[in-house]
Amino acid sequence: MSTITLNFFTSKINKRKYTDAILEWTFSHFRSKMQIDKILEVNQWTINIFPTYQANYDFGNLSSLNTEIPHGVCNPNDKVIDVFVKDIGNEFVMLQNFMTISHELSHMMLAIYYPDRRSKYRHHDKSWGKKGQEGNFFVTEVHDREKEMVLDKKWIRTISIYRWHFAGRQIGKIYLKCFDITDLTSVIPTE
Repeated sequence: MSTITLNFFTSKINKRKYTDAILEWTFSHFRSKMQIDKILEVNQWTINIFPTYQANYDFGNLSSLNTEIPHGVCNPNDKVIDVFVKDIGNEFVMLQNFMTISHELSHMMLAIYYPDRRSKYRHHDKSWGKKGQEGNFFVTEVHDREKEMVLDKKWIRTISIYRWHFAGRQIGKIYLKCFDITDLTSVIPTE
């Protein structure tokens, strides 16, 4: 059986902590044996973690991505997420990086659960989506929730992982704020 692939192209971040956080966030969405098909689909995905300075997407000249700010791109057709994070090995930077990672993971999860669903934006998007414009649900919902996260302080959850300090010893926990889409993944879609 295949498993989700995590590739790190960074040199300073703690790969074990990031792997633990990605797996905790992703697999905490599954609450039923009836979701085994979704778990198997997650395991077909590849997540690439790059330093921000390697960002090279231009989205068809609509906007270039800032090579100083964590961001990412989710490609459901190829089942690949490319995330560009600050390649700094401390936990405060991990807090910022993980919000971006969970944003891209949210696109992945909703593309798996709702691949054909369409919806209208509730808010103007920070890139090209406009309120009332129709798009793929796995894009519109994540971007709308990002806006609502800032405006209304909702759609935020916290996951925890161990710090894994000296000699693999578990010393305390790191609590990471991240996107919350569990309301959409805790049930089996009927469409």
